[in-house]
Amino acid sequence: MALTYEIKETVSERPDLLAQLTLEHVAYLAIAAVAALVRFAGLGRIPLSPAEAAEALAVWDFWRPETLQATVGHPAYFSLTSLVTLLLGAGDVTMRLAPAFFGLALALLPWLWRDQLGRPGALVASLLLAISPTQSLIARTAGGQSLALFAGLLLIIAWFYYQDSGDRRWFLAVVAALGLGLASAPLFYTVLVTLGLAWLAQSLAGPAFFSDEEGKKRPLYGPDSEGWRQAALVGGGVFLAAATFFLWHPAGLGAAGRLPVEWQAYFAAPTDLAAWLTPFQGLVRYELGLIVLAIPALIVALLSGRPYANFLVYWLIGSLLLAVLQWRQPETLAALTLPATLLVGWLANNLLSRPGSWHRWSLAGAVLFGSGVIYFNLVRYSRLAAFGPSPDLTFHLFLMLFTLAAVLTVIAFLGSWDWPTAFQGAFLGLLATLLLYNWGTGWWISQYAANDTRELWATTTTDDDLRLLAETIRDVSQRVTNSDNSLEIISTVDNPALRWYLRDFIQLEVSGVLPPDFNSQAVITPETATPGLDRNYLGADFGYLRLDTPQELEVAETLRWWLFHQSPTPINEERLIFWLRSDLTE
Repeated sequence: MALTYEIKETVSERPDLLAQLTLEHVAYLAIAAVAALVRFAGLGRIPLSPAEAAEALAVWDFWRPETLQATVGHPAYFSLTSLVTLLLGAGDVTMRLAPAFFGLALALLPWLWRDQLGRPGALVASLLLAISPTQSLIARTAGGQSLALFAGLLLIIAWFYYQDSGDRRWFLAVVAALGLGLASAPLFYTVLVTLGLAWLAQSLAGPAFFSDEEGKKRPLYGPDSEGWRQAALVGGGVFLAAATFFLWHPAGLGAAGRLPVEWQAYFAAPTDLAAWLTPFQGLVRYELGLIVLAIPALIVALLSGRPYANFLVYWLIGSLLLAVLQWRQPETLAALTLPATLLVGWLANNLLSRPGSWHRWSLAGAVLFGSGVIYFNLVRYSRLAAFGPSPDLTFHLFLMLFTLAAVLTVIAFLGSWDWPTAFQGAFLGLLATLLLYNWGTGWWISQYAANDTRELWATTTTDDDLRLLAETIRDVSQRVTNSDNSLEIISTVDNPALRWYLRDFIQLEVSGVLPPDFNSQAVITPETATPGLDRNYLGADFGYLRLDTPQELEVAETLRWWLFHQSPTPINEERLIFWLRSDLTE
């Protein structure tokens, strides 16, 4: 009996994990699932771009015994992906796994800042990061950009917690994030500089971040000598491990030293109005929902005079300034989304933490319904306008304006006697609408259009035909040599993407020109340079590179592309010809 009693007592003392789950935990689990779906689904659907392929080739070359030195671009990415390929092998998916994991972690980082943003605000910020089109694109790109954004956001969150509490562990988190960021990508310096500018502006313009019990500004916390030693060990250890693959590849230190130099090359003075407008056009294209919500959040934050809100405003303005000065780098838009999402989260907390009646949900549903009516009539209007004047155009335009007026009237009526409920309902309805829009935009771009150079994000990408070329050569090699990778190939096309997809062919030779007495089984040449090959070789052309394809700026064509993904502008691509010696075809 005593034994039975002890067993029952032990069981009863075990914590019930399900009982400890709160609605907030369930919400974060749902956000994590959404973020994982956006980042991992079809991760290898789009071929690696030349820039991605260069990073992937460095990892591939590192594990080849015949390679003496791997040319590293982003050291932290190289170290993590080298470990991943050691366990899972090399492929398009494995080359993007590390960025995708850090993109998922980035979406959940606002949970750490819920004391400053508030619990509703942290949830909203996390949800916005989870479905952000630019964040999903960065997370699905082979390189260190995703690591840089994660390190930058973790750095500022840990710094604020350290200054709030003086806990040395948060300072160690700061230096760890700094060590990771300095080995990640040039984008980290964009985040670091904008954070520094925001901190400087806040320090000069106020109000003070940290005050003593009497409300006076107090000095910042700083570690003692023992704390600095620990910080040097932690930060230096993280940096060395990330930059050198745990000291296995010391040349990564040189690559980390080149990152700030590459970052300086990002700057380019806008030469005309189109260049000035490029970042704003990118924001409207990819982050329309976030910008619509960030504008009122910015105004409210400036009027509130609260230190955290003002800091986010300064951070957002600095990020926008650098996006203009680095207008040739679309990835800077992803850095701008960090303060924007946190600012919207702060606004959401201020609205949703106030008491409100059940009418807010009814108003939110009305706003969502009205937004749907306006959107689908806009879609129909854009479709009909492409075919010329039509009586239906007036009807759809009238219905859009009528619905907008009706929604604004309902908001004004409810606000006249219960303004907190009116603001809450309007915000929730608008948030739901823009979340759905961002989801659709992000899914389309990341799954289907990441290598479509008619998109503002894509500049130089890889054509889908390159994978078909690799499969074709593999089939020919099997038929000619009874091996999948033994075909003799000379290529006068030298491109990282081509090298990546033909990496398994052991007799591939890349040369600027064809040797005078060559008799290779197969030859790859540009489409525009094929001297004399047509006599002894049979050829087939394949697309391999997509170049920047500027879209027309007409409103009708722009809406047609955004809404229907249809454009009269053809993709600007370069093609190559795969030649096979004629005697091998008999």
